Amino acid sequence: MITHYTVVQYLPKPLSGERINVGVIAWAEGRIAAKFIGDWRRVRSFGGEDIDFVRDFVRRIEDAAENTPSLPGFERDSTIDEARLRKFIGDWVNSIQFSDPKTSLKPPDEVVSEVSPIFLRTPRQHPRRARDRRFVAALAYHRISAAVKQVLDRSTAELVKRHFPIRGRFDEHQFDVVVANGRPLFAAQGLSFELPDSVTLRKDVDATAWAVDDVRKRKLDLPLAVLALPPKKETKLYARATQIFEGLDAAVLTESDVDKWATRVAKKTLAAD
Repeated sequence: MITHYTVVQYLPKPLSGERINVGVIAWAEGRIAAKFIGDWRRVRSFGGEDIDFVRDFVRRIEDAAENTPSLPGFERDSTIDEARLRKFIGDWVNSIQFSDPKTSLKPPDEVVSEVSPIFLRTPRQHPRRARDRRFVAALAYHRISAAVKQVLDRSTAELVKRHFPIRGRFDEHQFDVVVANGRPLFAAQGLSFELPDSVTLRKDVDATAWAVDDVRKRKLDLPLAVLALPPKKETKLYARATQIFEGLDAAVLTESDVDKWATRVAKKTLAAD
């Protein structure tokens, strides 16, 4: 048995010649085997365009390999043979292209298993480093600045402040982000529970709780929030901190919550100010 195989390539801009491998197809004596990449995020980023047509092509090829001896471009009941598949590959001139077919003496499924690791290599995924409190403070500043700018439709440099002090009943406390217009309108503090439980993290939690509580003791009608990046697995410290902050009437926000909270609060406080 002589098996032919080809590498399926995605070429978003033919003039550039840049391409990325997305699959392998092998065929022999009317049999077909195929394997395609499982994670399409890199392909989507590579092309910078909608790749639904590529995914549709892949589904039809996989359907042909698993269920029926036919390919897109052929009649539904036509047999896949070398001549037809070669013509299909040779005639394709769109963003999906094929390498020149090569041969093997192994069956199609074995060929696909053998060559896929060569042509469909997946980049190594490096584990994301835990983000610290400084990162969260910067994240809160940028997200809140964007929300305020959207609400006001103008520059917000004079309104959104970093490390700005707010007076509590007993002491003055610096918050990571404060929106102020002559007086504080709302504020947020950042904490990261992606880091391992430590003395430093516990101190940060206690300091944040003290700042929120002391400001609340002045009976200020001031929306406060804690942007807290949660741990990978629930911890006692994270559960305790969440309970304390919510008990002090401070919103506990995740990364996906902060935009909505900042926009809602900005509309309320800036319109009333």
